[in-house]
Amino acid sequence: MIDSPSMKILSGSTSNNYNTCGATEPVLHNRSQDGEESNEDRACLAQSDPPSDQPEEDHGHTPKGTVFGTYINILKNIVGAGMLSIPYVFSLAGWGMAMGLMFAMQFAAITNLYFIMKTCDMIRGMGYDASSYKGMAIAAWGSKAGKATDAVIGLYTGSTLITYGILVVEFFQTPLRGPDQIPHWVGSKPIILLACSVILIMLCSMKKIEGLKFTSVFGNASLLYAAILVFYKFTTSDNAGSVEAFEQGAGVLQALSMLVFSYNFHYNMPTYYNDLQDRSVKKMIMIVIAVYVTVSTMYIVIGMSGYLLYGDKVKSNIIKSMADGTEVTIARIVLGVMIVFTYPVVQFATRGAVARNFDVAETSIFLAFIIVAVTLLLSAVIPNIGIVLGYNGAIFGVAQHYFIPSLSFYKISGMPENQGIVPQKYRTGALVVCGAGIVVGILGLVGTTINITSGNSR
Repeated sequence: MIDSPSMKILSGSTSNNYNTCGATEPVLHNRSQDGEESNEDRACLAQSDPPSDQPEEDHGHTPKGTVFGTYINILKNIVGAGMLSIPYVFSLAGWGMAMGLMFAMQFAAITNLYFIMKTCDMIRGMGYDASSYKGMAIAAWGSKAGKATDAVIGLYTGSTLITYGILVVEFFQTPLRGPDQIPHWVGSKPIILLACSVILIMLCSMKKIEGLKFTSVFGNASLLYAAILVFYKFTTSDNAGSVEAFEQGAGVLQALSMLVFSYNFHYNMPTYYNDLQDRSVKKMIMIVIAVYVTVSTMYIVIGMSGYLLYGDKVKSNIIKSMADGTEVTIARIVLGVMIVFTYPVVQFATRGAVARNFDVAETSIFLAFIIVAVTLLLSAVIPNIGIVLGYNGAIFGVAQHYFIPSLSFYKISGMPENQGIVPQKYRTGALVVCGAGIVVGILGLVGTTINITSGNSR
């Protein structure tokens, strides 16, 4: 999904507390390419020695996350403006197939989250950073894998920024073209994107994101209003299109890749798990199950309401399907404002990943400008968010949802120091999950492409 204003902000990767190793994440115990510690790795590890009164395996970190607080944080991490695309998913697959795919994606998601948690437990005991995806990759495969993981996260969040550019036009265009006293050109796509680019560059030039924390409450309230509006329209309006329980063809495959996106918060799991008080895999799994039950309930309500209301005519942004009216105009404006203030929060994560890979300062205004320019230019030529969500889920979503957890788990659990900790059947299961990810990624990629070329993308 496109994430909420609290979206995917890692306590390590978005901090501005630089250490002398030049990273903005917790200092990592890295290995060089031949598996041995480099001089730089030893220096960084020496700087990260924890205070004597803290458990050494936690690197001085004291977990503070409560069960309820973790539940809320994960829930906000998953549910965002992309929730408005769920009715479109139902139209692609049919309501029965969509719900079946949802439960399958939940099972896959929980399985991979289990792999992440077990991997974190193992690498923590080995002296590696267990609070980030990058730390997992470095412990398993070395520093180049850490950079590759950063690249995946940067491309994943960068693709999300493209959807924000598309949405900001869709939300603001109709209100700006409505009043007769406003010239028609003011509501054109180029003008809206140009105006937003100026605002976004200023916001993205902020050195810290603490000033945007207020957007979390505003964003949640905006999404709640939009969801209630969809349900209200469903209960008070006539159906405008055909409805099927089970669809066939490429649309089902695109729905599959979009649902990968919809349940994905995996690269933040190391942070949440590391910060959970009295953590255990069982405890965190119960929290995750509670979150997914809540999320699926919300998805089913808005998905069924929107699909039954607009049928096969529903668009990938449900608000775009709605006829003009005061309540709809309010939704468009508040959601547009939400997107403008959410963009810098997500861009902060993108910028961090790019900066670490190219060894530039994360606070670089030039880098912020480049990211804004590239993402908004792409959003100007891509017709709808369904295209971005389909491709992002099939490529970068699958990479971080399936490949990184399963392969890291398989590699770490096979190391001599971890022999006997994990049953062999679990290691075999990790390879099966990785294989399933390849299938899901290919099917999603093919399905999305066919759906676009056949003119069925909305």
